[in-house]
Amino acid sequence: MGYLPIILALLGFTFLWAIVNYNSIKIKKAEVEQASLQVFKYAGLRNTIIRRMANIKHEDNTLQQIVVKVSAQLNDDKSETVGIEEKMKAEKPVTQLVADIPAGYVKNSPYSEAYKQLQVVQNSYQKAASVYVHRREEYHELLRKYPSKLIAKVSGFKSMEN
Repeated sequence: MGYLPIILALLGFTFLWAIVNYNSIKIKKAEVEQASLQVFKYAGLRNTIIRRMANIKHEDNTLQQIVVKVSAQLNDDKSETVGIEEKMKAEKPVTQLVADIPAGYVKNSPYSEAYKQLQVVQNSYQKAASVYVHRREEYHELLRKYPSKLIAKVSGFKSMEN
């Protein structure tokens, strides 16, 4: 009976360690999924604002052409059909085109309010994309480390798309 308490204590410790590790992996995965939802949310808001801007009629044809060009790049894929990585890749040209809209054209035009909203949403989109990439890297790092790697394999956790 001398070794039984030690063996039970080690088994109990191992069991608690496995539970803590499992919960850590589960939490990190949920953080990645939440961050991806934010990316989709802000991409959708940005696309809505751009479409609204494309429908505004104005005498200045230059700005109208820029907004229509940005609008033509929009991708309407929903989160159920397209992965987050594909969505972010498809949104890169839109991000660049939005950054290229000259603020001087917008200042005193019917576009000014929509442009202000677009800037706020654009910044939020870029922050959400950055947070997603960071969270995904943390999750992958957790899955690569030995103790968590074992728990992840046993529990069925898989790497997120790259």
